[in-house]
Parts: sequence; structure tokens; C-alpha cells
Amino acid sequence: MVSSYAIRLNKLFKITKLTAQDKYIKPGSILIVLFGPDRGRIYQHIIDENVQENIGKVNILRPDMIDEDYLYLLLSSNRYEISWDRNNLLQRTKTVEYRFLHCESISLPNLSVQKEIVQVYRKADSILEMRRKADSLLQQTFNAMFISFFGDPSQNPKGFKTASLRDVLTINPSKTGIVVSDDLSAPYVKLENLMVEGYILSEYRKVGEMRESSYSYFANGDVLFPTISPSLENGKGCVASDLERNIGFGSREIAVLRPMSGVTHSFWIHRLLSLPSSRKYAARFMTGSTGRQRISVSFIKSWKVPVPPFEIQRKFADVIHSMNKIQKKQSHTKEQLLQLFNHSQNIFL
Repeated sequence: MVSSYAIRLNKLFKITKLTAQDKYIKPGSILIVLFGPDRGRIYQHIIDENVQENIGKVNILRPDMIDEDYLYLLLSSNRYEISWDRNNLLQRTKTVEYRFLHCESISLPNLSVQKEIVQVYRKADSILEMRRKADSLLQQTFNAMFISFFGDPSQNPKGFKTASLRDVLTINPSKTGIVVSDDLSAPYVKLENLMVEGYILSEYRKVGEMRESSYSYFANGDVLFPTISPSLENGKGCVASDLERNIGFGSREIAVLRPMSGVTHSFWIHRLLSLPSSRKYAARFMTGSTGRQRISVSFIKSWKVPVPPFEIQRKFADVIHSMNKIQKKQSHTKEQLLQLFNHSQNIFL
């Protein structure tokens, strides 16, 4: 049963800044980053973990009313994602404030229901973790298949001719070839919606608006490649597919690589640039401020790679295409689980 009256957050818990004297913290305690680039991040303490000076601890005032694990789920959900007030934005160091604790209230289920909800979430998270491990294993398999067909591109053991990417594919193709009416809507892929081996199509915008902007334009078969940290290092990117009108647009931070007919295949391009060694190489040429570093289009154009004969690329693509069908089913299932997980937060928390 849910309580019939609202309970202020400041009656349930408080946040205290940890000091050097706080030598022991119980594993599972809820911690929050108070200032710095990760301010507002909620996590649970683990054994032997160093606690930095910018950390606060969430102290429960009414353990008879709220379970600590349930409170962690509550605070780490998107319900309070923007509720952490910041000090004056002109200050160099912005810190989390606690004013919202005094003005926000919640209705709580009883402790037994809270514990049941926590158990359901733990089981769901366990399933998602298994999916993440399966995705990681499949990525390793893709990379091993690439090396089996072509060898390590940094070594080029098969002696393929090398070429700059600008000579074997089109980078950020021109929008002059768009034949779709400006009044129609097309999918727009934000950087955060670009995944490893796919993307989330959650937003649509008018073609005319996108045509006149500097956003990336892509079609089925194009390779989407992130140019900014940390998406580049994290291996995000994919081959575009299943576009209803064969058209899509993306963030300026996504480079579009279009294969050259009879010269390069999209699956070969994608897997080449997805190799950990390729991402590490590209990361060496990043410029910009910490956390927002990026590679330039000119770097991508001049990037020299060994280019195998197209017939070998095609055979490789046939194998990868079959494996991709398995991966897409897994990704779709995982995305459904994530959506269900996030939706349940709005219902139960």
C-alpha cells in the first residue's frame, strides 16, 4: 500500500560531506558527487574503494520508513535527474545544493513492498548485465573474424595496397542528392542515441529543416562514425539500415562514411574502424578540451588504411551479415528491457 500522505525528502534522509576522518563507510552506502564534472552522480560504496574529497554520504533518518536500496533506486532514477540545484553558474566550481530536499515530497509504499521492488530491479539488472556481456562477446567475435580475413591493419601482413580513406569512400556526402520532400519527416540520430552496432530512432524532424542545417545526412548502407570523446573510444558506430525513406540525419559529431561502389563495402569499413586498435589510433589525434575532444574530418580523410580486394570484402560482409541478424535480435531485446526498466521507474519510484 502507498502511504496516503506526502513525506518530505528532508524528513527521510540528509546529505553530509565526507572528511578525512571518515575512515570507514559501510559497503552499499549511498554516495553522491558534490562538485566537479560528475556532480550529482549517485552510486553505492564498495569495499576497498577510495572516497575522494568531493563526496557526500546519504544518511537515512527514518529507516523504519524507507529501505536504503530502495532510496538508491529512487535517487539514481531519472526522477531527480535535474532536481540537484547548482550554485551560481558563474562560479568555477559548482556544487550540489540540498534545497530540493525541503521542497520535494514523495509517497512511499511500505517497507515490504519497497524490498520487493528492489528484488525485481536486481533481477532485471542481472538480465541486462548478461545481455551486455553477450554484446561484448559478439564484438570480440566480429573483431576476430576481421583479423582472420584481413590480418591486423596496423601490420598489413597480407600486403594489401594502402590508401587514404578519402580515396576509397565518401565522407559526409552532399545533401544535393536528397529527393525527399522538405515537408516529410525523417529520423534524427542524436549522439547519445548512437549505440554500438545500432542507433535508437526516437526523434523525427522535417527534411527541410535538416537539409538547410549542418547536420550529417545518411542513407541505408552508410557507416556512422562518432568523432567525439568518449563515444569514439567506447566503440559506438554502425551501418545504417531500415530507414523507411532511405534517409536520416544525425548530430554534427557523427561522421558519415559512404562506401565507394566496387571498391569498399560498408561492413568492411565499419568493422575496420570499430577495431580497438583503430579507435586507439584515432584517439591519438583528438584535439580540444578534456571531455570534449574530437577528431577532425581532415584527419579522417587522410587516414591511411590497407584496402583488400572488394571480392574479399564482400565475402566477409556475407559472414558478418548473418552474425548481425543474431546481434540485432539481441539488441532489440535488450532495448525493450531497458525501456521497460526505465518505464517501471516512473511507475514504482
